[in-house]
Amino acid sequence: KSKSRDGAALILLVLLSLVPLMSEVLDTLLHFGQPPVSFPFRYTFAVSFFLILSGAYGINHLLKKDLKMIVNILVCAVFISETALNAVGAFAYNEKHWFGYDKDGAFQLYNDQMKAAMTLIDDDGFYRTEKDFLRNLNDQMQFGYNGLTHYSSMYNRNLIDFLARCGFITTMHYNTYIGQTPLTDLLFGVRYLFDSDDEYFISQACKDISLNKSYYADIYDKAGSSGYIDLYKNENFVDFAFWADDDILSLKGEMLEKNSFENLNTVFSAAMGEDITPYLEQAVTDLDVNCYEITASEDGLLFISLSQGCPEYNSVYVNGSYMSDGTIEMFGITNRNIYCGTFEKGDTVKIALDSPERIEPEKVRAYIESQNAYDEIASGLKNSGVLYNFTSQSNISATTDRGGVLVTETPYDENWVVTCDGKAIDTENILNVFLGIKLPEGSHVVSLVYENKGLKQSVIITGLSLVICGINFLLRKRRLRI
Repeated sequence: KSKSRDGAALILLVLLSLVPLMSEVLDTLLHFGQPPVSFPFRYTFAVSFFLILSGAYGINHLLKKDLKMIVNILVCAVFISETALNAVGAFAYNEKHWFGYDKDGAFQLYNDQMKAAMTLIDDDGFYRTEKDFLRNLNDQMQFGYNGLTHYSSMYNRNLIDFLARCGFITTMHYNTYIGQTPLTDLLFGVRYLFDSDDEYFISQACKDISLNKSYYADIYDKAGSSGYIDLYKNENFVDFAFWADDDILSLKGEMLEKNSFENLNTVFSAAMGEDITPYLEQAVTDLDVNCYEITASEDGLLFISLSQGCPEYNSVYVNGSYMSDGTIEMFGITNRNIYCGTFEKGDTVKIALDSPERIEPEKVRAYIESQNAYDEIASGLKNSGVLYNFTSQSNISATTDRGGVLVTETPYDENWVVTCDGKAIDTENILNVFLGIKLPEGSHVVSLVYENKGLKQSVIITGLSLVICGINFLLRKRRLRI
């Protein structure tokens, strides 16, 4: 009877481990009523653990006594070591480099403000939303919006690498929206942007992680305000897809260099099919130790970026006013894009970096995002003329009145199956990031369906594991009767 109860308990544990995957409500209840900041399906490790544990019991039942002990020791050693190392490593890193442990009030303040801000958006379009403040790298999952900032140990390295080459802050396992520019907002279909400059909200709820003042208020229309958070709307966002020149097909992310501004010039030239230079390099004059002067060569937004290997710096000041945090322990990265303000041709700009070491002027790259070039690119990209129907995240249909290279805002994945007028066609991996489709001339009906090619194999493996558990349970029960 004891062995029978053990088998039943194992089956019950497997079923309970499926709960977070089945219902968001049940997942929340298992977390004591607090919505977990994560994908529900990241808990598949629990299902795998209990299936492997059940399989180990079955193997032990079929083996001799000495082998049972060896198998038990090996299984326990592997899982205890992996679990312990992950737990200790995660808590130690988060406590030292991330947020540490917060009072419930700070957590609740952030939740309440973000939920209130999200109600300002009433739009069913195909777009992304982002913000210039940060509490958690998976905020978008917690609050149900599509964005760029994301953390996962299984994340797509191609996207992380591309964003790094565009001037965003990234590491091995995550990327952030920090380092954005108006043109990257266009490229990634960012339509709504949240901003907060309230010192109380930032210090209490965001743990001072608000790395630079944004350009939102300078170029975007304010769409509303909720408490400490303002909402801005990008009227030039790319809706679902844009047409690009054939040059975009031959440009790969690994071809880009370390200079994010020149990389963006290359990307938009390939997309537009012409030699366009939206980012214009500015001469940097050394005034004093870590103090520099720039004279704007054209109307537009000024950005700076420090080349790799520069000494750490604490803050960036523009014309005597604080503009941005510098290197902080959490990231330790200096070569991100930093917004310095909007200027007119001929304006003199003084930039000071707070650093204990001297930073040579040649290490400071300064570029203006040309307003004229921005307008030309925005006009070329946003008017795609593609009508789409977003049925679900895995099923999209669209109609077009022309052919060419259609670059969607959907991340590239080999599991996407695309048909044009009912016939299957190949997909294109644009910049190792975007899902692209090369369509023949004429009007077309296009269908994009996501089919997980590994799902069948996963179901078979899981099914076999359950069968082994069931056989083991029945064998134990039969032996007890004998």
